[in-house]
Amino acid sequence: MRGKSLKFAGGAVIGMAAACMFSGMDAAVAQAAYGVTYNEGGNHLEDLWGTGYNEVLGWLGQHTNDNYYLGTIHSVAAPNDGDNRNPAGDCQGANGQTDIPGSAVMNCTGFVWHVMYKASGMDHDTAYATIPSLGGMGAGAWGNYLQNNQVEYRTYYGDNNTAAEFDQFVMDIVNDGYIEPGDVIWLWDNSAGMTGTGIAAGSSPNHHIGIYIGTYFDGQPHAYPWVDEASPNRWWHSFGSNAYTGESWMCNLTSKVSPGAFCDAITVIKLGKGGQWLQDASGWWWMRSDGSYPAGTWEMIKGKWYLFDERGYMRTGWVNQNGTWYYLQPNGAMQTGWGWINGQWYYFSQSGAMQIGWVLDNHSWYFMQNDGSMYKGWLDQDGTWYYMNGSGVMQTGWLYQNHAWYYLLGNGAMYTGWLWDRDQWYFMYSDGSMATGMITVGNADYYQAPSGETLYGWIWKGDAWCYADADGVIQKNMWKWIDGECYYFDSTGNMAVDTWIDGCYVNSSGAWVY
Repeated sequence: MRGKSLKFAGGAVIGMAAACMFSGMDAAVAQAAYGVTYNEGGNHLEDLWGTGYNEVLGWLGQHTNDNYYLGTIHSVAAPNDGDNRNPAGDCQGANGQTDIPGSAVMNCTGFVWHVMYKASGMDHDTAYATIPSLGGMGAGAWGNYLQNNQVEYRTYYGDNNTAAEFDQFVMDIVNDGYIEPGDVIWLWDNSAGMTGTGIAAGSSPNHHIGIYIGTYFDGQPHAYPWVDEASPNRWWHSFGSNAYTGESWMCNLTSKVSPGAFCDAITVIKLGKGGQWLQDASGWWWMRSDGSYPAGTWEMIKGKWYLFDERGYMRTGWVNQNGTWYYLQPNGAMQTGWGWINGQWYYFSQSGAMQIGWVLDNHSWYFMQNDGSMYKGWLDQDGTWYYMNGSGVMQTGWLYQNHAWYYLLGNGAMYTGWLWDRDQWYFMYSDGSMATGMITVGNADYYQAPSGETLYGWIWKGDAWCYADADGVIQKNMWKWIDGECYYFDSTGNMAVDTWIDGCYVNSSGAWVY
């Protein structure tokens, strides 16, 4: 958990045991949950309204693929012929005003109010007087309600200046394990001041509220606008714009948790007690808030995926489902990203699928073998060679390996043949190693320096002088005028000295004398 992003504002500290239902289960969550809960052990919204997770999520689940809520205008009164979201005029409309039939508008408090009203089964007047909304209870409705009714909630305070920081802030909250689909999320800034109990002192146009859904409705048909599927950072709300990204929706939608202004704090208001981990002689299992438990299926719990067998017990280790391998950590959480397992590195997608073949992670390429383990060393792929270093990263550019230099292109492929690099020519043999000394390419000889570049002009080979023209070709079996003198180079390219050639004499410097 990032110290910059996630803090807790005052109140009663939660111990490790309270944060994690059992020792050893999801250590990352346990370490993160050192925050503060207000009115701990007090009322949940379910206690006050008679509507719990099943009722709220069940009601929303009826409207994931229609426009009962989705697309409803946020704050602009736009009369139309078919107000199918609130035909009885029972929604809270723009700015918390009582809805006008035929005018399909719904702000954030109106949306939360209407969902809770419908899910609870209350009559309209009772809901209007009981469930917080700007229209029914006025400014500061939620803050006053939480304090007056001793409702349990937790407030997180963050210093978030960018969209990336805010997204991480939300994911820290998800991974803290307190929030569950169906809980209410209240986003606020300090413009209204802050009480000593971790909530805003008053109202502010920058405040925003919605219902957390995470990945609960993934796999169901969705109507527009339903965005950011398969992300635990998702809620359902009526909104105008996102202060961090500049996006503007002005309607009811699902999206990443998103504030209308730079957000100083997020308060999570518990709908119900929630589920809990339990253990018996056969293993660990998860009891949902309604007393049921998952069996023979995957379940998202506190931001992580778990798989349960047909009897309902949590599974661990390797699992193959429909030809795809997954790894469930000793604490049961599905592995994503890199996993060190039995002395080998493996890589898992965000869906948990074990990857094979090429994998791009954090701007680096890796190669995973057919068993999923990460490959290191030279790799032959359909006749093209690559080199994966000791960390598994595909190398590019110059590589020194086993006393030889190699060159790997930007795509990692080992290069052979003539190479132009850093304004110099190099020659790479068919095995990829860099040539030095005298080489023959085609019908010509060249001389490569110890550092590999092609040499030109006069070259001392250690036992004789030779000469390379402007193309680097070693001159052989020929007389050549150089700087006003004529020299002879034999069949090996060596300059002749102190000898007769074709009836002509060359001196000890190789120059023709007579």
